[in-house]
Amino acid sequence: MLNIKNKKVAILMSTYNGEKYLGEQIESIENQTYKNITLIIRDDESTDSTLNIVKEKKNKYSNIFLERGKNLGPAKSFISILKSSDKYGDFDYYAFADQDDFWLKDKILMAVKKLDDLNNNEPNLYFSDTILVDKKLKKLNNIRKIKIEKITPLNAMIENIATGCTIVFNKKLKEYLEQVEINDMFDGFMHDDLAYKLASLTGNIIYDENSYIYYRQHENNVIGNSSNYLDKFKKRKKVLKKNVRLRSRIAKYILDKYNEIIKPEYKKDVKLIANYDTKRIFLLFNFKISRLSKIDDFLYRITIILNLL
Repeated sequence: MLNIKNKKVAILMSTYNGEKYLGEQIESIENQTYKNITLIIRDDESTDSTLNIVKEKKNKYSNIFLERGKNLGPAKSFISILKSSDKYGDFDYYAFADQDDFWLKDKILMAVKKLDDLNNNEPNLYFSDTILVDKKLKKLNNIRKIKIEKITPLNAMIENIATGCTIVFNKKLKEYLEQVEINDMFDGFMHDDLAYKLASLTGNIIYDENSYIYYRQHENNVIGNSSNYLDKFKKRKKVLKKNVRLRSRIAKYILDKYNEIIKPEYKKDVKLIANYDTKRIFLLFNFKISRLSKIDDFLYRITIILNLL
């Protein structure tokens, strides 16, 4: 740890009516073995006791900062925090944190160790597996097998497998992300998805098959996972109904804003996704662009076929 202890990490958290689990989550962050951290919290106009909890923790810990603003929703709120983070220090790495999870003590340490092995002049992003738990932190069935060779930039364009609360990234990627204008973010345009796509197309991705986070599943999750097989089937079924044009719209945004930094070998295929309405037949038979599981990839291609009819 001696070679990385001076690296500063900004932990970015957006809160909204999170009184139920917030105190426990903040304590888990403060109990990290990696101590060179700053927690920046933006409250998204909570109406419960969230602000009181944050203020209490802020009085207890000197590395917590609080921002308040109008309700933006999670994606815009996180980008807002990222844009303002320079006010609180010059950071080497940035991490997204949800208000309702629980971090194991080595979460940041393991991410920084792995990121610090890479060239930090390139945009780099780390993400890990998650441990699914219920609202009382009791472990649920958690079987997730990601084949490393399937984690590709083109897969990233049609599927986000990087759970936002596990993501840690470097300053170079932060510089790209903060170029996003808040008003540019449309419905379905998520901050963590953009981070994952950009790092995939322009830099490097590290996937850690281990997990250092209890990913709490409860009725108030904005976006969550599920250990229930029926729920998983229903979610997969929704792929048929999902608006595939959302992926096209995000691809167009990335091409328009970041065209010069996308690696040349990916541009042609990203353009296919961006021009979905006129290039569907080419996407159908482009097996470089595929989803991780065979079932999900089958449903993805069925979606394209249905839109061709």
